[in-house]
Amino acid sequence: MVNDVSEHTNTSHDSSHTQSSTQHGDVTQRFPQLANIDSTDDAQRIEIFKSVLDQLNHELDTIK
Repeated sequence: MVNDVSEHTNTSHDSSHTQSSTQHGDVTQRFPQLANIDSTDDAQRIEIFKSVLDQLNHELDTIK
């Protein structure tokens, strides 16, 4: 019975991982500059995040 529980837990984890991967794909489609964020240095990351934040703030301002 314990094995059944752990198998169910693994399945739940796998499906949440798939959902997370899908969400991540959507973000990089919307903000392509985030696609290679791991290969940038800290200063570049900050500039990329600022750019994305500026875009989101602009979108938010247009719907207010």
